[in-house]
Amino acid sequence: MNFWRPSLLRPIVIECWTASSAGPFERGLGAILHDALTQRGVTVQWRPRPPRWPRLGPGPTLVFGFEAGLRAKRALAAWPDVARAQAWLAENPERELWVVFPAVAEALAAANGPLGARVRLLPALIPDPYFLPGDPARVFTVTGTFHLEERPRWVASLPLDDGAALTRLLELGHRHLKSGGELLLLDGLAIRPRLAPVLERMRLAERVVFLPDLDHATAAAIFHSADLFLAPAKAEPGFALLAALAAGLPVVAHDDARVRIATGGAAILVQRSDISAWSAALDAATQWARTREALIRRGLAVTAAWRLSEALPAWLQAFEGVVA
Repeated sequence: MNFWRPSLLRPIVIECWTASSAGPFERGLGAILHDALTQRGVTVQWRPRPPRWPRLGPGPTLVFGFEAGLRAKRALAAWPDVARAQAWLAENPERELWVVFPAVAEALAAANGPLGARVRLLPALIPDPYFLPGDPARVFTVTGTFHLEERPRWVASLPLDDGAALTRLLELGHRHLKSGGELLLLDGLAIRPRLAPVLERMRLAERVVFLPDLDHATAAAIFHSADLFLAPAKAEPGFALLAALAAGLPVVAHDDARVRIATGGAAILVQRSDISAWSAALDAATQWARTREALIRRGLAVTAAWRLSEALPAWLQAFEGVVA
């Protein structure tokens, strides 16, 4: 039953909830899925959080995020705790846990034995514009709109309330970009007033570009115009990191188990807060041709199966089983 086709007489409603534990990746994936399903004529009812005691039978179709005590039939989690997932699956034989990274599915299957059969691996979803070769006309327009003229051009993503990561990022900018180059800070407009005096003192005022919230086509053009993606915070990776891999950008990120899972060896991970270690990693990703090319190839390989137009059918089939 191709239930997502708008020609069906009976409208199909997919009910999704966001758990309080949902992280930036799960929320970003949910937003992409919502838009993709809506464009295909599916009514998606999205709730900010599940009720305290949702029913296990006809309750919510899918909860984004996973936490202990979650009373739902299906939950999607990027990196659930294995022991808690095992207990959650054991509580009810009808429950399913949906994951998007092969390493997570393998770990859950190995630990959960027969329960692993109720772990469903689905592809991550990255909108098509991020994938190479991109749109040269859009790149030209975007670079003109934001007055991007310098090289090297870094794109950075981090929680804007992470003072340590922000300090590290600006120190790296001072070392590498003071005499030329640009640092593009995703969703950075909110902190521009606070950082302006600091950038003046560091002589970086002409080097840092605070980007607004961007649609996918514009963000993809920004990525295709850049030389490097930088994630300096020790935090759960967001959607932008995977999109950067798909766009053919070398990635340098703070080492974290979740980042290792998401990038699959396609990034340089820095384990220390030592600014010299970060500086060396940036040099390797931008100046060492073999390292740079290897990172790009690996990133494209990791994300090849996540192109939205090709990966969405697997989600549609999964939802088809839910509503059938």
